[in-house]
Amino acid sequence: MSGKKPASESVTEPESSTIQTEREESNDKICELKLDTLQPFKGHPFKPYSGNRLEAMVESIRYNGLHNPIIVRPLPGGEKWEILSGHNRVKAFLELNKETIPARILENTSEETALLIVTETNLFQRSASDMSHSELALALSTHYEATKKQGSRNDLVQEIANMISDNDDLDTSGTVRQKSDSRKQVGAMYGMSERNVGYYIRINKLAKFHKERLDKGEIAKRTAVALSYLSEEEQRMIDEVLTSTRQRLFEKDAESLKGASKNRSLTRKKIEEILTKPEPIPVGLKFESRKLLKYFSPNQTPQEIEDELVKAIDLYREYHKSEEAHSEGPSGYTRVRPKRNENKTE
Repeated sequence: MSGKKPASESVTEPESSTIQTEREESNDKICELKLDTLQPFKGHPFKPYSGNRLEAMVESIRYNGLHNPIIVRPLPGGEKWEILSGHNRVKAFLELNKETIPARILENTSEETALLIVTETNLFQRSASDMSHSELALALSTHYEATKKQGSRNDLVQEIANMISDNDDLDTSGTVRQKSDSRKQVGAMYGMSERNVGYYIRINKLAKFHKERLDKGEIAKRTAVALSYLSEEEQRMIDEVLTSTRQRLFEKDAESLKGASKNRSLTRKKIEEILTKPEPIPVGLKFESRKLLKYFSPNQTPQEIEDELVKAIDLYREYHKSEEAHSEGPSGYTRVRPKRNENKTE
């Protein structure tokens, strides 16, 4: 991602909504704009700072000033400006009761370029830990779509398209398939593994309720990726089953759902079958021989011992069922047995 300004962009002279205090900086004119003339970018994909993060920015600006001007573009009419970079700085200036803020004004900025500026500056300035999974997914997806429309990096755009396609395996490792140079560049461009880039762009295809589950930690990232291959209707049915049964969704189940969807056999009944099936009893249970052999004669074979154990367990369960039935009164109400007077002396 290049931080250079496209040749078509230029810096405008201040209009009536600007304060006439300009300075030359890297051949660009920086203007002081009134805060009440600024509007946030439409559809801004990032959550604004709040709490300690915002307070830290406010204090930094209070004592150190603003080192980087915000970036804006003019809105129709010439009296208002749309913020491309600097939403949090504007918020901090408002907290400080400032009236103006230094701004770099870009003229003739296309929608694709504006969107690239919004996403790039935020992706570079914020740590991934500052964003939720769904927010990072939206940011990466937005930047990818803007790059695709601009047509500046068709090699990387095509590589990402291959990575997130229904036929591509995001988990195919480099030891199995030689990674292309473009795929490596994808990871370098976003400062994370190329696999995670693919994961997050896929996650943005999730329905809102599953994104919320991911952000709350109710499902894992790879589970969310598997769900992203399902249709909106299939995701809705899964949400209904999960909500009604209070089941947890694990990766192996999500992969089963994805496979059924691919085979066009994912019905609500199939979803319930996958999500509510009982956990199988582990095979190969082991017991300490000395704890069991005391109940059997030395002449008994292993099969005879196993048969007798099964019979004993069946009798044990039948006895407890009988006890439970006996303790219930008419219509299933439980009889209250009289308490023993424990304070009574013998």
